[in-house]
Amino acid sequence: MYSILFSHPLVEAITTWDFNDGRWLKAPSGFVHEDNSEKPSYYALRELIHGAWETHETLHTDENGVLVFNGFKGGYRLQTEDGNASFRLDGDTGAQVQLTEA
Repeated sequence: MYSILFSHPLVEAITTWDFNDGRWLKAPSGFVHEDNSEKPSYYALRELIHGAWETHETLHTDENGVLVFNGFKGGYRLQTEDGNASFRLDGDTGAQVQLTEA
């Protein structure tokens, strides 16, 4: 379900009511047990957030010094030998980035 929600262009956030079991009607609906030990769903969601949904790439510019990048919406930090830059991808538009001295 989380992957479907994450991929839908109209979804801006996902809210869960129960991180720990027993918080809503004593239901076992959380990502961790009442003693805070992790459940399989905790590890599955962690792998999505810090695995499949994160972008770690090594990219190279073309002969004109242009870098083309497709990624998830959100903030990015670009590090090069010549400087650093931060940028956001919001929607279907691209981002132009100016490098600053490191």
